[in-house]
Amino acid sequence: MAGPATVKAGETLQLKESLLGTTTVVDVTVTNVKYNVKSADGFSKPGKGQFVTADVQVLVRQGKYSISSGSFKLVAKDGTAFDSTIALDGKDLSANDLASGQKASGTVWFDVAKDAQTGGKVALKSILAEGDAGYWAL
Repeated sequence: MAGPATVKAGETLQLKESLLGTTTVVDVTVTNVKYNVKSADGFSKPGKGQFVTADVQVLVRQGKYSISSGSFKLVAKDGTAFDSTIALDGKDLSANDLASGQKASGTVWFDVAKDAQTGGKVALKSILAEGDAGYWAL
């Protein structure tokens, strides 16, 4: 069995998962990745080195799907994983129980080490299994 697919940031990754006779098909796109982002409030500082943000668009083609900023992590080239952090601009991704034809978008924030993006990738955690559902190379 092949591992999770990897696409370039800006490209769409289509996920297809089946559980108990129900199939879910979702298009997820990660775009507009920015590094060394300043917080909107001007006071919050990254604890690990820098803030990285990514815009995410989700379209459910079949079934139901729930997704949020917590569904993502940034994985550095050395394998260090950084979970998403609280959105500092009020535009975080939060969409529960999207039905077929519904879509959502928002921004995911990460607090990561300096240069973690070099050779790194954004990962979408799998909702049905251990591990990751797919990656966007940075």
